Amino acid sequence: MKVEGTHEIHFPIDRTWNFLIDPHLIGKLIPNISAIEKLREDVYLVSGNLNISGFSGMLSGTLHIHKKNEPKSFTVDISQEGKWGVLSASIDFVLTESSPNDTLANYNVQLKLPLLVKSMIGNKIKELIHQNATAFFQLLNDQKSD
Repeated sequence: MKVEGTHEIHFPIDRTWNFLIDPHLIGKLIPNISAIEKLREDVYLVSGNLNISGFSGMLSGTLHIHKKNEPKSFTVDISQEGKWGVLSASIDFVLTESSPNDTLANYNVQLKLPLLVKSMIGNKIKELIHQNATAFFQLLNDQKSD
């Protein structure tokens, strides 16, 4: 399953980069993440609860930030295991300076879901990803400058 989007961030590209590679902010893109713990450089343990249309349960897994090309692009791989199997996502971020104080953030999510989950709530997950991305990028735009 593929989900794409673009949002404008009202910060220079370097500052946008610093926000986006923060694993705790990335965790806000994932619904109901309750904990993020550093395992090693750019690799984190994530855990939380998922509850979408009757599918609920604890999830735990890893978040890995890699393929960094500062300040233009990076990839986040997320793999979580729950009672329905392994859910994984690879998110490519590409940042483009649209003005000295604005950055376009493009994301491309490749999501792999167990077949049962995909058939039951696949469209709801796409909608949830778009909603969370919109809220996340709004959160970034609401940050006060230093």
